[in-house]
Amino acid sequence: MRRIFSAFLVCILIIGAVGCSKEPAREQNPSPQETELGTGTGSLSVTEKEAMLHPGEWALPGTLTLPAGEGPFPLVIFVHGSGPADRNETMGKTTLFADLARELAQQGIASLRYDKRTYLYASKMAADTEMTVWEETVEDVLFAVAYGKDAAQIDADNIFVAAHSFGGYLIPRIDQADTKGEIAGYISLAGAARPLMDLMVEQVQYILSVTPELTEAEKTAQLQQIQDARDAVAGLTEADSGSNQAIMGAYPSYWLDLGDYRPTEEVKGVEEPLLFLQGGHDYQVTTADYALWQAALEGKDNAAFQLYPDLTHAFTQTDAMSTPGDYEIYAKVDPAVAEDIGAFIQAQLR
Repeated sequence: MRRIFSAFLVCILIIGAVGCSKEPAREQNPSPQETELGTGTGSLSVTEKEAMLHPGEWALPGTLTLPAGEGPFPLVIFVHGSGPADRNETMGKTTLFADLARELAQQGIASLRYDKRTYLYASKMAADTEMTVWEETVEDVLFAVAYGKDAAQIDADNIFVAAHSFGGYLIPRIDQADTKGEIAGYISLAGAARPLMDLMVEQVQYILSVTPELTEAEKTAQLQQIQDARDAVAGLTEADSGSNQAIMGAYPSYWLDLGDYRPTEEVKGVEEPLLFLQGGHDYQVTTADYALWQAALEGKDNAAFQLYPDLTHAFTQTDAMSTPGDYEIYAKVDPAVAEDIGAFIQAQLR
């Protein structure tokens, strides 16, 4: 427990290209698999199919979840938060994307989720000192859109993106990359509005406050470590680009790419419908970020907001502000979240 927050930060909150995940052997040509799921009494059947995005150097296996019927169905593409993450956005015993996918299918909405590039290719990406969020996240969203447009049962005019945490932070970048206007709208799932290093310092402060087994000296040392990392990122210049001296698991080129990025300003240029969802018991991306999005988009008629007072970063229920230990308790995503996403999508269909 003495380093519980350190492991959590390195493997979850940043890109985690160095030493956080094992690069598995991958199938170049996986056999097509299809599974029909029963989701409970009175529910419609849900079909899940294996998908493969971007075949080639960065082939990403995923899951296409389809409602009952022939379609075509609107599609939600799930975009991960920071760190190496599987297709389900597994955090301990929670599976945010898998839960939402199956609930949305009950509303006639298909979804696509896939293993993140840094999850599958950790060691290969760790060798790339020029990597930015383009390689980590944004480019693969475009490949997911292309996959959806070619899928037989998908309505190509109604492809939406639901981005979690740091993925939500990147919604303006994703929108700028969608030069053909193929994305019909965006859902931010606890999307960060503040710089990643600022969030990391805040998270460490909170985790230390709920970790009584550490001495005050240990807490001070741990907090100083993350503050020093924040200062190191702030002090980077273009002369550091391409350096192999990682800061919190990411190279200077990664941090420099985000140096002038202001998502709450750039989001004002997004013309597509936006839905911001936030849990009140989320200590990783807090209601402070939610308020920043609200302030940035005040008066804009394409933005909607929903706060769930008792939900965590994984959109599960807790009685009080969540802690890292909550991820080790099995819990499903609150049904209201999928209901609100479904209603938003149905209202925006082209």
